[in-house]
Amino acid sequence: MFTDYIRISLNNLRQRKLRSFLTIIGIVIGIMAVVALISVGQGLQESITGQFEKIGSDRIIVQGGLMNYGAPGMGSEKLTKKDFDVITDVSGVKTAAPVSIKITQIKYKELEGITTISAMHEDYVQEMFLGMGLYEIEKGDVPKKGNRRHICIGSRLASGEFWGDEGPEISLRDKITLGETNFEKEFKITCIMKETGAPDDDSAIYMLMEDFNEIFNQPPDEYGMIFVKTKAGFDVKEVAEKIKEELKDSRGDENFQVSTLEQVIESFGSILGILNMFLIGIAAISLFVGGIGIMNTIYTSVTERTREIGIMKAIGAKNSDIVLIFLIEAGVLGFIGGVIGCGIGIMLGKAVELAAHQSGFTLFNALISPGLIAGAMLFSILVGVISGILPARQASQLKPVDALRFD
Repeated sequence: MFTDYIRISLNNLRQRKLRSFLTIIGIVIGIMAVVALISVGQGLQESITGQFEKIGSDRIIVQGGLMNYGAPGMGSEKLTKKDFDVITDVSGVKTAAPVSIKITQIKYKELEGITTISAMHEDYVQEMFLGMGLYEIEKGDVPKKGNRRHICIGSRLASGEFWGDEGPEISLRDKITLGETNFEKEFKITCIMKETGAPDDDSAIYMLMEDFNEIFNQPPDEYGMIFVKTKAGFDVKEVAEKIKEELKDSRGDENFQVSTLEQVIESFGSILGILNMFLIGIAAISLFVGGIGIMNTIYTSVTERTREIGIMKAIGAKNSDIVLIFLIEAGVLGFIGGVIGCGIGIMLGKAVELAAHQSGFTLFNALISPGLIAGAMLFSILVGVISGILPARQASQLKPVDALRFD
């Protein structure tokens, strides 16, 4: 019996191919948008979280300023040597390392560009910079204490991709000019970093703090931020709270931020979650419109098949049988729309992934899980079935005599 209902529903859809196709488009657009947006959003969140997790859960970041919407360590409020000493004296702190970051102009041969300069304190390069797990050396050696005007460069800068499609490769012992017009200095490349998958990091330049202070005329006792590593056995959140209390007492203000890596990950997750919900809300509008299209199609189908409904009832079909036939028809419309929408959504997600990889963001991968596809399919079928309830109920309430008289 049930297979007969499916056959009847499919036969009706085949007889009205154009109308069925136009009805399905609304569901296709909605499901396509949901799958593509969620896969991209989850992939972005996974890539960002993965990068932070490489640093280690025992790290704490201290920055100046109450809120910085730019890159970490680039706010106008600086930390000082006094702040650094206070942090290193906190119980549970194993190591603290000052870091300074600035965006500046670079020149290589006849080419000019703008990139980020990160300054490392010479005493903490191995433990706090290379020891984080984010950065690895591909060629050469990091600048050593006492070696002036030596730098490391990211893989994207070294390969020439930073300069464009036909950019020249940069090798060890080549020289780059850094700084603004009045503070230009020439630096020798002593190491090239392995690719991280993040375009900004792979285009960055890394130098020692002493050179950084000279080229940017920055006082030696001021830093953009301070990385902290906690001792084994200490709770990171408790150490962060202690740092916050000690800095507040020392500075006499709260114009700074103390964040654990877990808190940073949660912040990014919240922001991406809100963005995903907003985008999915837009996609839901398409699904709503698609649902209305299915409802309109089923209502039209009920009108066109009134005599057929009358004949079915006259030979013994129950109201529940009529309802089931039209619900199956609505569900099939949703199912077909879901299948096509999922297919296009997966292709769009992978297209975004490919575009990201071509732009240098190789750590990003669109996250298309079986759960996402199953959920999208279930949702599309539900939209179809729910949209068909009212017209199916109307069809079931037709009286056989009136239905057979219908012309």
